[in-house]
Amino acid sequence: MSAAREIQAYHRKEYLSKFIEQDVRPDNRGLGDTREARLTLGDISTADGSAMVKLGNTVVVCGIKAEITRPMANTPAAGVLVINVQLPPMCSPDFKPGPPSELAQVLSDYAQQVVTESQMVDMSQLCIESGLHCWILYCDIFCCNYDGNIRDAVILAAVGALKDLSLPTATYNSELEKISIDTDSMKHLHLSSFPIPLSFTIFDDRILLVDPTHEEEQVCQGEVTVITTGGDNICHLSKQGGPSLNPQQLALCITKAKQRWSDINKLLCSV
Repeated sequence: MSAAREIQAYHRKEYLSKFIEQDVRPDNRGLGDTREARLTLGDISTADGSAMVKLGNTVVVCGIKAEITRPMANTPAAGVLVINVQLPPMCSPDFKPGPPSELAQVLSDYAQQVVTESQMVDMSQLCIESGLHCWILYCDIFCCNYDGNIRDAVILAAVGALKDLSLPTATYNSELEKISIDTDSMKHLHLSSFPIPLSFTIFDDRILLVDPTHEEEQVCQGEVTVITTGGDNICHLSKQGGPSLNPQQLALCITKAKQRWSDINKLLCSV
């Protein structure tokens, strides 16, 4: 890190410390308070399913396009889901033009892993004819404004778009070896659960900040994400960097993640 950046980081940390000493944050939230979450579905008319998520000033849009393809050899009776996250220069000066950044690739893999491992979608619903034809869902997630906690925003956008997704009825005629598409008979996917994330950053090796802004992320030492699917079911827990969490801190993360699931689930069910 250059001397200039070290000075900037020092001043940012001191600035944040002054607030935390008063148990508040620069945006007037308490240390354990999330930003207001907003979610809308179906805003992209050209997509088969779409969602827009706002976490404070972080804005992410997800659009899903469905096409017919041949199923994977190892899953002949299931469809395919491909998630791609884009962090364009317009969303933050931190990102440059050119190939996808390392963070964008990490987020793409992360979202794919969460959706797959949570088993929120029974992929057999996307099968048209076993071994021959299935739906492939191209799930493109685009960050419009980056102000921290992009991981949560990406997952929420993907979950919302999958909830909004509707597909026409597709039938395979083996005699004619032809697929017929009935756009008058549209159907939504059955989702077994909603994996809802909540992320924290670790400040000064000991203080947990919920739903961090970009400014907070820049001066924190680590990140923790807990994803729940309702009740006591934790489907994903990850930690990157920073000191180990003590049992009390881990319990706090899980408790707040459960409350976050309840809040976001109500939001999803209302749209």
